[in-house]
Amino acid sequence: MTMRTFIKGLALAAALLSTAGLCAQDKAANTTDHQNPWKHQVSIGIGDPLTETVFYRATPHKDYTDLRQEAKYLEQQNYHYLPHIFADYYYSFKDWLHVGCQVDFGCFYWNNVYYKGGSNQSVSSEKQINCNICVLPEVRFDWFRRTHFRLFSTVRLGIDINTGSEKDYLGRNTAVGIAIDPTFIGCSYGWEHWFAAFELGSLSALCGTAQIFMVQSKTFALSGGYRF
Repeated sequence: MTMRTFIKGLALAAALLSTAGLCAQDKAANTTDHQNPWKHQVSIGIGDPLTETVFYRATPHKDYTDLRQEAKYLEQQNYHYLPHIFADYYYSFKDWLHVGCQVDFGCFYWNNVYYKGGSNQSVSSEKQINCNICVLPEVRFDWFRRTHFRLFSTVRLGIDINTGSEKDYLGRNTAVGIAIDPTFIGCSYGWEHWFAAFELGSLSALCGTAQIFMVQSKTFALSGGYRF
């Protein structure tokens, strides 16, 4: 064996050992660095009210000058929509399995404006409000995990308390229904205790078959939280 061949052999062995070491480090990182050392997680966030802006819109203004003066006519005007505000708590049973509860609050308000026939001048106006308060037990599955980044899906099923100034067909200001809020896909990025998350979901709530409180609301949600 010549010296040149020996040096080539040492270089090849060193390269192989270096590659093996890097592979071992990567494998260790994939099995240990991804592990979540925290058991508890709390977060707060906001979600869009896009569905509410589609379903609840101002009544088109009419011409009342040629209508009966004895009659009173109603228009719903000046709708304003607040974003969903929510808070979560999770307990981690596994690195990929988290169980907790979310409380979500959403609200919109408007004016009931009354007109009398024979004139386009309004005669009175009343402020109205409608709110939904959801309490949603939830299970989250982290199906893609890296050191700082995760992809997940969540199932939420609970109750919705719909309340406001208007009465329903049964004469109630407040009614309780079923709410479901799946997260089809979510992503989170964090460093140590702190993290931020984005979710694509669909919050719906109804009471029997006669009352639909929300359909596909809170499609997009942003939140920030703390692990401990």
